[in-house]
Amino acid sequence: MFYITITIPIIIMLVTYICGVITRLFIEKIPNKYIPIQNLIIGVLSGIVCFFLKLDDNLVHVMVICIMSSMSASGMAELVNVKNPTD
Repeated sequence: MFYITITIPIIIMLVTYICGVITRLFIEKIPNKYIPIQNLIIGVLSGIVCFFLKLDDNLVHVMVICIMSSMSASGMAELVNVKNPTD
């Protein structure tokens, strides 16, 4: 059971990295309004990979976990990058 909790974030990280490399190679600049769509795609792809690697038997469960993880990671990254409005 422990390997599942470690493996799912690693898969999300790898899928995110691959999508990021593809995005930077083929698309110069994606407007910020499309970032949630990209993260949704990353979550779905990660969920499919986790399901086919038999990390979880329930496709809906693993999809929800991966989509929530990819969306929350994006939110945390934006939170770190936001400048202080009082500056």
